Amino acid sequence: MAWQKKIGRSALCLGFVALLAALLAIPYTIVMAQSVASEYDVLFTLPVEPGSVSYSEQRHEELQWGPTALTVAPDGTFIIANTVDNNLLHVSDAGTILQTIDLSHVATGITDLEATSAGIFALDAAAMVPQVLHLTYDGTVVAAHAIPDDLSELLTGLVIGADGQVLLEQRAQRTYQFLDARGERVEPEPDELEVQGQRITITTGSKTATPPSHGQINIGSQVIDVSVANNLAGLRLLGRPGPTDFIVAVSDLVQDERGTLQIDQILRRYDVRGQLLGMARFPLADQHIMLINLSHLMMMAKFMRS
Repeated sequence: MAWQKKIGRSALCLGFVALLAALLAIPYTIVMAQSVASEYDVLFTLPVEPGSVSYSEQRHEELQWGPTALTVAPDGTFIIANTVDNNLLHVSDAGTILQTIDLSHVATGITDLEATSAGIFALDAAAMVPQVLHLTYDGTVVAAHAIPDDLSELLTGLVIGADGQVLLEQRAQRTYQFLDARGERVEPEPDELEVQGQRITITTGSKTATPPSHGQINIGSQVIDVSVANNLAGLRLLGRPGPTDFIVAVSDLVQDERGTLQIDQILRRYDVRGQLLGMARFPLADQHIMLINLSHLMMMAKFMRS
């Protein structure tokens, strides 16, 4: 989820800060602009109260959560994902709430937002079937695009492409075009390569209640089975380092004793005959995935604890 947008010559740093009631009579959310000189100016404040931004019930500070995303519309107004109340707040650049868009009938929990001339795009990654909602600025739902199984794992946000297209972001590392600039569905290009006339493709298990542990690399009619010790979180073709070989990234998802989800990623280099030429590994201890209100990841964690 991107909290930083570039506007003109300044980098606009948009964040939410829950202030202690002991310091101020009324808690509020503050939106600030950061100049290139790193001096902060308050653009406006919003009270934390009914009809405005909301936070979860009072509890330990680390467990408390509130608005999950914020984006800037083309006209300079702001759209806030007020996820606790399952709505969007359309706020003027002076901090006036222009409209509250109720999402309780269409969304579970918005985790990221983008806004273009085509409307508002909201990622509902917390839904049982993750989706991208396309809304007009008056709150009308234009479409609800269900995200296919092979793209819905480990979603971290939305990205707007250079031509206004809507991209899905996975693990803050890789993006896939999902909608065109008008907000209409685009079928993704197949994940494949061609090496010395041989078509190389990837096959992973269908998404079920449990993460798959097996996948396949297909070299023409030849099939190479790929298995991991825990849960196969990713199997991707990365490219061709030479004219006769290719590289595949294999990701093994595991939960440690503290409950942290970690990914053990290995790069495998094969030749066109399917011969494994070498491997490179990213240490498991150096990688982790934070769980932030994503129900499908929480279900995955529950499975791995059982």
